[in-house]
This record gives sequence, structure tokens and C-alpha cells, in this order.
Amino acid sequence: RPLGCAAPAYLQRWGRPASPDDLAAHRIIATSSTGHVGEWRFAQETVKVAPRLTCSTPQAAIRAALAGFGLTRCLSYEAHHELQAGQLLAVLEDFAAPPLPVQLYYREGRRAAARVRSLLDFAVPRLRAHPAFAMR
Repeated sequence: RPLGCAAPAYLQRWGRPASPDDLAAHRIIATSSTGHVGEWRFAQETVKVAPRLTCSTPQAAIRAALAGFGLTRCLSYEAHHELQAGQLLAVLEDFAAPPLPVQLYYREGRRAAARVRSLLDFAVPRLRAHPAFAMR
């Protein structure tokens, strides 16, 4: 699931955004790999943002957020450990876009289908049970 997050110290200094419109008053850390550098998509709207910093990877954006530089947006599993440890706090959760599906593409054929079925039987219950994918 896509989510916005920031370090507690940043939120203490700049305040916690109450709605997507509040992002205009915040320091935004964008990730160029998403292709949506100038906008954040929510369940009901898309908001234009003016990033103060653009990183080439989500990991770099998360590190900048940890350092208190601003708010960033990433997928819940990318910042799972930092969120669980309280190093980052999720923001605007009530406006969050729906979770993104995980899809598997494979070539048809009996042998491939059996291998793919084995992978799915192994992976699906583990992914569903993992807290990084169960986060609201």
C-alpha cells in the first residue's frame, strides 16, 4: 500500500498534515522511480506537490525522511521496519489509496504451471501473514 511518512521530529516541528491539501505547507521528498514526482495519489484525489528533494530510489527517500528532511511517500513494505520501530510515522492514512495488487505473469504449459503453482502455494500464505503487507 502506498503511504506517506515522516520522522517524529519532523512532524513535531512542521505539524502533521490533516488532509492532502496540507501537503503544500510541507517539505516533500519525492522518488523519481515512481514516475509521479510532482503528484501524490490518494483514494479520492491526486494532489500536486513541489518536492524539495527528489531521490532516485525509495530507500534514499526513506533515509532522507529518517534524517528529518521532510515527508516522503513509499510502499508500506519499503519502510516497514522503520514504521514498526517508530522511527517513521505514517501520515494521511485516512486518505490512502487502496493497496496495490501483486501479480505474477508466467508462460503457459503443464510444466510451467506446476512450478508456478508450487511457487504460489509457498509464497501467498507467507505474504498474507507478513506484517509489512498487512499494514493499514
